[in-house]
Amino acid sequence: MKHIEYEVSSNDKVMDSIKKLGSGGKKPGFLSQLWAIKEVMQLLPQFCDGVLENKEAKRQIMEADILVTLSVNICGTYFAYIFDKPFITLHPGPLSVIGSFAGVPLPPSYVPIAGMAVSDQISFMKRVQNFILFALKDVVVDAALNAIFKKFQHDHGKKAESAATLFGRAEAHIVTMDFSFEFAHPLMPNVFVVGPITPAKAAALPSDLEQFMQDSGDDGVVVVSFGGVLSEFDEAVVANMLMAISRIKQKFIWKIKLRNGARKPSNLKAVNWLPQNDLLGHPKTKAFISHMGINGASEAAYHGVPVVAACVITDSFQNSIRFSQKAKMSYFVDVYQADADAWEKAINEVINNSSYKENAVKASKLMRSWPRTSVEKAGDVIQYAVDNGGRLPHWKSYANNLYWFQYHCIDVMLFLFAIGCFAIYVFYRVTKGVLSCVCSRKRREKTD
Repeated sequence: MKHIEYEVSSNDKVMDSIKKLGSGGKKPGFLSQLWAIKEVMQLLPQFCDGVLENKEAKRQIMEADILVTLSVNICGTYFAYIFDKPFITLHPGPLSVIGSFAGVPLPPSYVPIAGMAVSDQISFMKRVQNFILFALKDVVVDAALNAIFKKFQHDHGKKAESAATLFGRAEAHIVTMDFSFEFAHPLMPNVFVVGPITPAKAAALPSDLEQFMQDSGDDGVVVVSFGGVLSEFDEAVVANMLMAISRIKQKFIWKIKLRNGARKPSNLKAVNWLPQNDLLGHPKTKAFISHMGINGASEAAYHGVPVVAACVITDSFQNSIRFSQKAKMSYFVDVYQADADAWEKAINEVINNSSYKENAVKASKLMRSWPRTSVEKAGDVIQYAVDNGGRLPHWKSYANNLYWFQYHCIDVMLFLFAIGCFAIYVFYRVTKGVLSCVCSRKRREKTD
């Protein structure tokens, strides 16, 4: 298949706002993260327009039989609406984030959502919180996107439609998660959990990295990476990590640009870029310190590498929950609270406690045991859609046509509550009347 990349105009404010989600390496507050998310969302229409400004990219979209778009990149959903194209979403995260937009039933009694619960065995109070957040999140997200993209739709000659309505029109949803580390829950016919698509068989390393790995001997290497968005931490965080690294016998390779004056341990190799998948697949790799982005976390699971889950940004908390509580292959550490001792304890825990490695190997076997790869399974869904004209109404649930209060049967519950109240009122009035008659008769008999 021909692969084409297009250059599009972009506003630097988009990336600046995304980086704010990591708070520039400082501990993020809840309100600061919400504000950064708000800034990113408000700039998205400009980003979408930047894509359509590329004439060749726009032509390809207009001539396409079907669009495949990331669910987190809402632009693709609006492009499908503007150009009246069937589309498939590719979702690289937990279904609790977008599941109900896809018509997937996600009972809050056992499906945890961000920050509300840490497993599918949820206590009563956590279920209360989980229920409230499930009820509100889609309404809030939909209202926010509707306000932001209303003008964008009008500018391109379309009547403004809600984000939930548009997302529900997807012919299929390809979810790149695996139930070896995702909590079990129901699915709809057009939702396909194919597994992560970035992990692959490890390729040979460049000679300098291979030599570094071999020089580690039997102690092995710990890979450290916090993704591409978060490029640096607060100096105190880095200093604590460097101190912990200096106390541990393993070698470390860390994707980081150390500041002048930082005390670099002799067992650390600091690089500007690293072949993450290939390093994780190397037999000398003992552990992975990660911000728990879904790609890195999935690659660790695929290669059977235990993880120190040091989440620092938005969706990584969801991933940390799943890899620590479901797969049980990661140990959580609070990046901004941990001192050198805490880092040392966390790293030694995942290396020396064999249960983490055993669970990581188990997750790897579960992921690799399918006869077809995740990419092949995703390709099957797309090919099926293309072969059948792109439109696949037989897969879709009517749930996408319901308002949120209809979907959750709030209107039914209110109706039954009203009926119950009316029945109680009638029963009360009738009972009161009967008792009044009985009492009056007894009084008359007594008087006579």
